[in-house]
Amino acid sequence: MKTVIAAIIVSVIVSSSATAGVTTLITSKQIKDHTIQLQDISSAAASQLKGQTGAKGDTGTAGTPGPRGEKGDTGATGAPGPQGPKGDQGQKGDPGASNGLYVRTDSSTAVADGNSGGTPAVIDLKCEPGDISVAAPTWFTDPPESDWPSGTWLQVVPGSAIDTPNEYARSYTMHGAEAGTQTTFTQSVVCSHSE
Repeated sequence: MKTVIAAIIVSVIVSSSATAGVTTLITSKQIKDHTIQLQDISSAAASQLKGQTGAKGDTGTAGTPGPRGEKGDTGATGAPGPQGPKGDQGQKGDPGASNGLYVRTDSSTAVADGNSGGTPAVIDLKCEPGDISVAAPTWFTDPPESDWPSGTWLQVVPGSAIDTPNEYARSYTMHGAEAGTQTTFTQSVVCSHSE
């Protein structure tokens, strides 16, 4: 610090001699406190006044968290995901409406006697009173005709046929087969409720 003050004094002496031609020693007592400014001293003296950079201070404590921000806008809809696996099969639903149709079925067994036909199979299909059949009767035999002995055939017993909108009936005898041969005859008809 003494060196700095001496430099200041020398600077002032040189300045005084250059302007007045008179050498005057100015001491610190003659300088009013806080009156010398940086531009009043030489650059060399000013550079010595600068202190060295101190060590880095400790990191300060974390500040108090700020208030929670407002909720952001809803993001855009994402792309559809992959198709999931096939689900289990559901339970069977209730039967649907029949549209007023129902089926009547009848079965009977014919027994051959080796001559005139033996015991006939009697089929009698009746719709409910007031209802009518709406489709031609269907039939099948057990065993099927393809398994009958060669030359075997069925015949409608004369006078047994009934054909009305409400009833379909027939009696069948079996011919051309050995005595005791049996065939079960099954026939169905579709009926409709009358309005």
